Amino acid sequence: MDTQAALISRMDRLAHSRPGLFRARAIGTLALGYAGAACLALAPFGAATLGLLALRHTRAPLAAAPAALVLVLLAIWVASRRSPAPGLPGESIDAIEADGLHAMLTRLRCRLRVAYPREVRVTAQFDAALFQDSNQGIFGRGAARSVLLLGLPLMKCLSEAQLEAVLAHELGHLVGVNAAATSRARHLQIALQRLQGDLFRENGRPWRILSRVLAWYLPRLEACTVVWARANETDADRVAAELTSPQLLAQALVAHAVVGEYWHRHYWRWVGQSTRELPPRLLCPYTSFNVAAFRAAPEELRRQWLETAIRLDPGPTASHRSLWARIEAAGSLPELALPVPGRTADRLLRAECARLDALFDRRWREGTVAARRLLHGLLHYPAGGAG
Repeated sequence: MDTQAALISRMDRLAHSRPGLFRARAIGTLALGYAGAACLALAPFGAATLGLLALRHTRAPLAAAPAALVLVLLAIWVASRRSPAPGLPGESIDAIEADGLHAMLTRLRCRLRVAYPREVRVTAQFDAALFQDSNQGIFGRGAARSVLLLGLPLMKCLSEAQLEAVLAHELGHLVGVNAAATSRARHLQIALQRLQGDLFRENGRPWRILSRVLAWYLPRLEACTVVWARANETDADRVAAELTSPQLLAQALVAHAVVGEYWHRHYWRWVGQSTRELPPRLLCPYTSFNVAAFRAAPEELRRQWLETAIRLDPGPTASHRSLWARIEAAGSLPELALPVPGRTADRLLRAECARLDALFDRRWREGTVAARRLLHGLLHYPAGGAG
């Protein structure tokens, strides 16, 4: 049996060598999933119809009517069931609090002719993403709404022009055929995975058979989804390069990879060492972090991080291509060009920047103190040792 990585690699090769055949197979896979979901949704209606027809030949129609009603309600539930709305990270900001950022977004979305994000949230992560809400049931319209997630640490290491390239890339996910196909495939994948999880709790033979069918189908749907997502990422990079410039896109990609490596592996290691010497209430890791913190690292180490980021292979199951492949496709060269302190993109948030830094610092301190208390309790009162 093929592994998931082998399935994705095979579909990726097909997409590059014979794009027409790949599109036909991917659309066929998507259609098969929707046909199966339609059968699941319509099966109770069929059973209810047969039950109502059988009422003519029974002497107890009132006893059979509740059963038919239950089947109809079950069908409606299957077709319209929604998953719980995920809790998104970060804090929402409006146009008044960060008018510079929203003006930049408005200018980009008008040029792309896409809908303005339903919400803009600033997070404590070193990343940027466009969350697309597909919580509309199996036969919903897909990702009709989007939420833009912007990491405050990332904004502290980009210029305003580089951030514009990042925003253009994120909004570029909403443009083109691959955007619609990726949204549809992910929407169906989430709905069927949720159904598969429900079937694991059932013991009847029909449920086991359906679970096996889903176990065969979902890896193939995921393979198509990943390949479509890669094409969508390529489209988003192209949009960002056209709206800003290939050089700005390359600089933003390199900053995200290289400074992100420093943020995850080195900065927080230093914060952890500081907590051994100082109480958490005296530390402000989010407020203290800025582009100058990265510039303080030795130049040889920064060069090593850049080379590592360029050589890094994201693997066959990743939805992104390698950093070098993305920069080369944009028609530029890798360049680590960081803004000078005081000229970074977090200025677009105005007073909100200081408020969010203080909020993220407070949450970090509360989490650190809670973790220490838990560790202290486990060390002094091991399981079974108290009481």
